[in-house]
Amino acid sequence: MPSVQRVVAEVYMFDTCTHKCGYCWLAESGQVLDARQLDRFRDEGFVDKVAAFFNSRTSADRTWLVQFTGGEPLLAPNLDRLCGALIAAGNRVAFYTSLFIGRRHPSFRFLLDHPYPETDYVMASFHPEAEHDEEQHLEKFALLREAGHRVYLRYIGHPRRLDRLEHFERRCRELDLTFYPTTLLSNEYPTAYTDEERELLASFFVSDSQVIQLAGGIDTTTSRCWAGSRNIAVNLQTGLVTPCITVDRPIIGNLFDDSLQELPGPIRCPQAGISCVCDVHFQQDIVVGAEDSANFEGAAGGWVDRPARAETFRAATARLQQQGVAFYEGTDMGIGDVAASDRLVFTHDEVKERWRNRVAESARGRVSVELSYRRDSIVVAVSSAQRIANVEAFVNRAVGGGTDDDWVQLGTVQVDDTAATCRFPIDASAFAPGLHRAGVNVDLADGARVHWYEQEPRMIALDGTQLVTR
Repeated sequence: MPSVQRVVAEVYMFDTCTHKCGYCWLAESGQVLDARQLDRFRDEGFVDKVAAFFNSRTSADRTWLVQFTGGEPLLAPNLDRLCGALIAAGNRVAFYTSLFIGRRHPSFRFLLDHPYPETDYVMASFHPEAEHDEEQHLEKFALLREAGHRVYLRYIGHPRRLDRLEHFERRCRELDLTFYPTTLLSNEYPTAYTDEERELLASFFVSDSQVIQLAGGIDTTTSRCWAGSRNIAVNLQTGLVTPCITVDRPIIGNLFDDSLQELPGPIRCPQAGISCVCDVHFQQDIVVGAEDSANFEGAAGGWVDRPARAETFRAATARLQQQGVAFYEGTDMGIGDVAASDRLVFTHDEVKERWRNRVAESARGRVSVELSYRRDSIVVAVSSAQRIANVEAFVNRAVGGGTDDDWVQLGTVQVDDTAATCRFPIDASAFAPGLHRAGVNVDLADGARVHWYEQEPRMIALDGTQLVTR
């Protein structure tokens, strides 16, 4: 009987997430709150187009393992429709998730109904926020295991979490889960681990993929891999297809126009010299010389004891080097651009403020604001290519045109149009005589907020009775 070739598709769905991890760029930038990225998945036509891209390239001797990641992929509306279509065509799905959703959520119910082999595996990260209700969260892991899933409990090896490795190893043994601790990847780590921390983390490893990550990844200067043929990456926000999720070129297709030009393999890395640190590429035998599917599959069935040989991290890296693996020696192998790795969790207010600032920055240039003054009011004229939801006006109490005192809100006007002229009455007696600076917030209908204030202050309060401008 002829063998069936399985092609791996690393599918990045969106940035939206349920977590605010301190070691994640999506949380640090506030992008985890961008729920707008979920909207396209509410369109059944879009979901069907995604499934058709893979199903039209599925045959009796060639199928797909579609790995969904993000963000939190289980937040996707119509996930059951998307995955159901893929499975019906003979493909498999896998999820990189935190399981930080309710047990009644449609996506969780879908998982319960579609265990292995339809869902090849679930790589479920147990992040710090989940530890606040550990028992309830672990119940979801147990339910999936009971349903017949192959579940890995992925535990990010942040230095401040290493003291709980034994605890979660014990819990995984009790629940018959694969305990899969992994390396913290940031601008500082894994380089910043002490030797003791490396050895401690590595002592819980059950695969070479974990060792390679802790060592900094593969040096791609001379490496060869099957990216672009046995592996592709698809970004569902842009539709762009690249050879793997680590590189952004060459573009070998676009899901939105149903195009794909696979590469003959194996190939040299298109961005030779970077670090190949994505463990999928080792787990699925994509990188030549770093194949690790035997260990990864061997650990998939549930609890696995640590290797009896108790190989140290130093010994493991030496063994891999003797087999021809060249490790990356740089320090820039992290994910995103996390400014610091000392945090475990950002607060909701921190993430919300960073998201608003990010949206405001992207909205600059899309809004025009003009101010004029009356004796008892400020008139704000605004226009935008996007619909405007609200306009707020402020004046700073600081005399001399500064911005370091309290901003006094003059009011909010609802607009629901692309242009408006708004009048804001002002009580001059609320301000000390002298020059003051005015500012405006413009809320767009798409959620963006633009902060605007006068570059040169013009409002003068005269004896607390009237306004003039200079």
